[in-house]
Amino acid sequence: MMKHSAIQAQRKLEQAMQHPDVTEQVWSSAAQQKIVLLCDQGKGHEEAQRYDRKLAANPGDYRRWLLCTAAYEFAGAYEDALEVAVKGLERFPEKASLYIHAGDICRSLRRYEEAFAYWNKALELDSSYLDAMYSMGFCYEELGQYQQAHDVWTELVRELDRRGLVIEREYPAKMAKNCAKKMI
Repeated sequence: MMKHSAIQAQRKLEQAMQHPDVTEQVWSSAAQQKIVLLCDQGKGHEEAQRYDRKLAANPGDYRRWLLCTAAYEFAGAYEDALEVAVKGLERFPEKASLYIHAGDICRSLRRYEEAFAYWNKALELDSSYLDAMYSMGFCYEELGQYQQAHDVWTELVRELDRRGLVIEREYPAKMAKNCAKKMI
């Protein structure tokens, strides 16, 4: 049943990616979730190599860089993932999603200063990508910097409220509350 569900999920993600009105953010999220599903099935390194070949065949396509980075990252090959992300950013320095991945990879490598620089650049380029704020909140908590984490979670709640995303705001609100307790 689990295999069947994973196959169904992959099909739905592919449908979302091919929808005529799909935005870049939705396409990117769906494509990356598909990679996560494959990594969860033990096919992470195989998937990373597949995207590496696709990237080599068409290095002018931004999406190839993003998905190759994500495939290596989700497979746990962080050094390879960061190398692809940095090379991708040289070609596409205006793409916030690559900066978010670079930051997340640096966090996994415990290169926190670089991680925050990448996330801040992503927000500077495109403040609609809230993934960078989530990553920052989690990282500040990981570092025991609860005031900074609280500030990020609170700002995220304000932004989600501004967008009218009532359900989505619940998690960062809970995280802000937990940080406030840890600051006392």
